[in-house]
Amino acid sequence: MLDEFAQLPAPIPAVMKSLRLYRGRGILLSIYTQGRFSLEDAGYSPAAIKEFEDQAACIQTWGVEDPSLLKDIEYWSGNRSIVQLDPSHSGGTVAHGSLGRKEQKRPVLQIEDIRRINDGQQIIKLPGHPLFVAERVPYWKVNPWADQIRDVRDLHFGGPRLRLPFYPKQEN
Repeated sequence: MLDEFAQLPAPIPAVMKSLRLYRGRGILLSIYTQGRFSLEDAGYSPAAIKEFEDQAACIQTWGVEDPSLLKDIEYWSGNRSIVQLDPSHSGGTVAHGSLGRKEQKRPVLQIEDIRRINDGQQIIKLPGHPLFVAERVPYWKVNPWADQIRDVRDLHFGGPRLRLPFYPKQEN
């Protein structure tokens, strides 16, 4: 598990080798990074970054502003058809009117939709599945971790507080 991957000295040839050769042996990497720009700044080529994304078992993102990633997420979301009514009329000696229908292809998630996914939501990409827009909950609020892992910010306010599901939150 490589936490904040872009902060490690780059490029790491063993990482690229493990992506290409060892996956068949069940060795999978968990790479955490802030985005494509941080990997580029660390020295990885755009082709290597695309390979990280192609080999990923799960991509989780929110608050996207990178134009290339916005376009990719829009592409990954697939397409839907929008039916538009097209009324027309003409004048002259005999008035004539008609109502037509046309279909237009649009991405399921458009760029403005993707940019709005931020607080409390996330986009999840799994290989072979459509994109998911899911709720994003901090890990320290989910059982069983809520009872086992303490929020470190509680240590700075008079010591750890016992957080059990059947007791109200204690006040200091």
